[in-house]
Amino acid sequence: MRFLVPIKHRIVALISIMATMSICIIVFIILPTIKKITTLEQKIFETEKFLEVQYQRAKQLRQSIVRLDDLTATAAIYDRAVISEGEELRLITEFEALAEKEGVQQSFTIAYHEAEKNPKSPKLPFVIFSFTNQGGFGSHMRYIEALEKLPYYVFIDRMTWEKKQLPRQETDETLALRFDAKIYIKKKP
Repeated sequence: MRFLVPIKHRIVALISIMATMSICIIVFIILPTIKKITTLEQKIFETEKFLEVQYQRAKQLRQSIVRLDDLTATAAIYDRAVISEGEELRLITEFEALAEKEGVQQSFTIAYHEAEKNPKSPKLPFVIFSFTNQGGFGSHMRYIEALEKLPYYVFIDRMTWEKKQLPRQETDETLALRFDAKIYIKKKP
C-alpha cells in the first residue's frame, strides 16, 4: 500500500522548497551581483573622476606649451631688466659718464639690500643709489631721459627739486635734484 501524503502537506512542502530556492537564489546570486554592480558603479565613477582630472591636466599642459614662447619672451625681458651680481662698478661708471655727457654735477651714495620680505615685491636683492645732482633744468631732464633708456630698469620713487644759486655763476640758475634709484640684482647661479 502506498503511503499518500495529503495534498495540504504537499503544497506546504512545495512552497517551502520554492521559498528555500528563492532565498538561495537571492542570497547566493542576486545580492552578490548587486554588490558587484555597486562596486563597478563606484569604480566607474572614480575612473571617470580620474580621467577628468587627467584631461584637465593635459588641457592645461597644452595651454602651457602654447604659452611657453610668450613666457620665454617675457622672461627674457625681465632678465634684461636687472643687472647681474658684480656689475655695480660698471653701473657707477655708466652713471658718471651719463652725468658728464649731460652736464650734470653728480654725487651719490650706494646701499645694498637683501631681497624684500614683502610678497608683492620681487625676491631679488637690490641696490639703492641716492643721487644729489646739480645742473640746469634741461640737463637734468636729459639725464633722467638717459636713465630711462638704459637696458635695465631704474626705479625712481620720487624726486626733490631745489633752486640753487652758485656763487661763481651769479647769472645762471642751478637746480639741485635729489632722488633714490632702485636697481634689482640677479645673483649668479
